[in-house]
Amino acid sequence: MAQVVLGNDVAGRPGRADPPDQSGRPAMGWRAVDGLVALRRRLHVRRTAAVPYLQVAPAVLLGAVLAYGLGYMVYVSFHAYDSFLAEQGPFSTSEYARLFSSANTSYLQTLVRTLVVSVIVTAVSALLAVPTAHVIVRMRSRFLRSLAIFLLLVPFLMGESIRAFAWLLILGTNGAVPWIVHGVSGHSPSLLGSTWSITLGLLQTEVPLAVLVLIPGMRKIPPDLELAAQTLGARPPAVWRRIILPLVRPSLGAACVLVFALCMTEFAVPSALGLGATPFVANSVQSIFFSEGNIYFGAAFSVVLILVVVAAVGLILLGFRTRRPRPRPPKRAAATATATTAVTAATTTTAVTATAAAVGPAEGTA
Repeated sequence: MAQVVLGNDVAGRPGRADPPDQSGRPAMGWRAVDGLVALRRRLHVRRTAAVPYLQVAPAVLLGAVLAYGLGYMVYVSFHAYDSFLAEQGPFSTSEYARLFSSANTSYLQTLVRTLVVSVIVTAVSALLAVPTAHVIVRMRSRFLRSLAIFLLLVPFLMGESIRAFAWLLILGTNGAVPWIVHGVSGHSPSLLGSTWSITLGLLQTEVPLAVLVLIPGMRKIPPDLELAAQTLGARPPAVWRRIILPLVRPSLGAACVLVFALCMTEFAVPSALGLGATPFVANSVQSIFFSEGNIYFGAAFSVVLILVVVAAVGLILLGFRTRRPRPRPPKRAAATATATTAVTAATTTTAVTATAAAVGPAEGTA
């Protein structure tokens, strides 16, 4: 039987049982840990009450910078812009009035287009991600599960611009999709510059992202629940409707929130596949900031985008919240049956008692 000898660490104190390697010496990893422990003891590094606050200081600093930038953007959006002098004007809501004015509806159309495409991509991603995550989780082969997860990560191994230009080559005039459609129908469609091309480009990354978010929630569902339901006669649609979807509801809501927020702020895919004809809000804000040089109108458009995203995310979370089942009151028939049973039991008990009382004196007389 193998014996493990307790040794001393680098500082000379009794150490734990280090697993030896083939040469009989402690493994390199444990020796490195012992070295770090000894270095800490020699430097007399003590854990004080201020250490936790120092550890969260970078996160607080980053949050403060983001909050300052957001606050400054809101402050700038409520000021007019003098295009003749190219300077900030007084406090005003003129930039918001310009955004929603009927004279120029292009910005409002851009906001509606971004919202509609984001909703479509979110819905399609959810419909495709739920069965995909279920199939991956229920795979018995570990190799196949690892391979499937690796394939889901492939779109994220390249830059967003590279993915967009890859779709540009696929959907272009001489691309694969027009060539196939021309061979089937005889005419070549023009997909670039339309919302369909942007939707396809977004689905390439949003569907794998939704699947990766759903996999942990899908793994928490015991397979025995599905087998028990099928044993009791439930059909697959009933199993999905009554077992899988209710249990995966929180993860599905998180996936929808993440996909929707990323689609609403998308920039590269609409810029490349839209060809400038179907811009998203991010493309319009970039043009307003750098082409027109009007940071005040761009800030107002950005604030409106943030408010729309926050409101939509709130609605998604409200729709996917977990509802606790309320106790149902007993039905009238059940209450009547219970009362009848109680009366019958009481009557039977009374009859037995009376019979016993009558039989007792008779036996004594005999």
